[in-house]
Amino acid sequence: MSIRKTLLIAFLLVSLLPSILLTYLAFQVAGNSMRTEIEHSLQQEAATVSENIDKMLFERLQNAETWRQLEVTQDIQVKDVDKRLSKFLAGLKSGYRDVYLELLGTDLSGRVVSSSNPASIGSIKQFRDGMESGQTAGLPVQLEPLQYDADGTMLLPIRADVPSLFKRGQVGKLYLMFNWVQIYRILDQAAQGGHDLALLDRDGRIIAASADLRNAGLLLKTVPAAWIANEKSGVYTHKGQPLFGNEVMVSFDHSPGFQQFPGFGWTTLAIENSSEAYVPVRQMAMVFLLLLTLTSIVAVGFSYLVAGRIARPIAALTEFTRRFERDKRLPEAPQTVGGEVGELTDAFVQTVRDLDQSRADLVRASKLAVLGELAAVMAHEIRTPVGILRSSAQMLSRESGLSAEARELTGFIESETERLNRLVTTLLDSA
Repeated sequence: MSIRKTLLIAFLLVSLLPSILLTYLAFQVAGNSMRTEIEHSLQQEAATVSENIDKMLFERLQNAETWRQLEVTQDIQVKDVDKRLSKFLAGLKSGYRDVYLELLGTDLSGRVVSSSNPASIGSIKQFRDGMESGQTAGLPVQLEPLQYDADGTMLLPIRADVPSLFKRGQVGKLYLMFNWVQIYRILDQAAQGGHDLALLDRDGRIIAASADLRNAGLLLKTVPAAWIANEKSGVYTHKGQPLFGNEVMVSFDHSPGFQQFPGFGWTTLAIENSSEAYVPVRQMAMVFLLLLTLTSIVAVGFSYLVAGRIARPIAALTEFTRRFERDKRLPEAPQTVGGEVGELTDAFVQTVRDLDQSRADLVRASKLAVLGELAAVMAHEIRTPVGILRSSAQMLSRESGLSAEARELTGFIESETERLNRLVTTLLDSA
């Protein structure tokens, strides 16, 4: 593996692993915080809606408690002959707009003697069996069973005993027909935040719900018991069946009551599809993934840059060595860089130059050695015949019968062989 690849892998490991680890840890912390915040928001929604419903019903009960003690209600015992109470009830209904569907007063037999709706006067007020709306038995102001029709219309009768101001006992009863649409409006307004809201009675039946749940036909359905724990409030994730197709996050809040009003034991649910609830978490995960991708790209680019910058002079030095080994001659030296790598390059190039010079010197020395050996051989081979010629010439010069001319020639032979011998000696010494 080349040094460039080694450095690149090392830089990537050093840069990417901490980035991935830190991103994962940051996402875990932020994700857990966001999940906690989502659950808290859902729980707060359920608690707020529960408080608003209790507050509204507390105000209605306060209305009943206040109105039943008014002097005008005493007209019940005289059958409201001058319609003073009916006019008063009509004025109240008009003032409260659609909070009440009808306000009426009955005598002790249950016959309507006064009403905001004149058509009801003279009828007997009876209520069908409905869902138990709360525990108010034994109190002067009580809730009748919640009434509902097949068309979905629902109302909550509030009954108030009208005491006699002149003698002990009662003169009749005052009924406030609370329009259940008011509860729907509270739930619908809260559902604008993206949640579904439902109000459950003590038996776990849905007695009010936001628009989507009403349109889905879930009114009067019973939710699974597991959705309502024993504690006052909480947030859990459940399978949506049988009411929903997907997994849902359910926040519940048991009615705490309002001020001195203890509440009716109802439970408010805030329901949201789990996949939709955690959309912010997934969006945050995409942001973290994008940041990690950008960080990785920067890290890879920086690693390539740094690894290339460090490995470039070493790679050039390696190529310099390869060319020197291949061509058997000193190539052009690589470009000098600063720092330790530059010093190493200069030292290595100088070493190669010295090595090349040493090799040239060795070749030259080898050639001279061969020349010396050749000279020695030649000297030996030349001196032998020269010596023989000289000896022969000396022996001829001692002959008595030689002519003067022959003696001169032998002298030439001796002198020339001597000169040739000195020349060979000189050549041998030079070699």
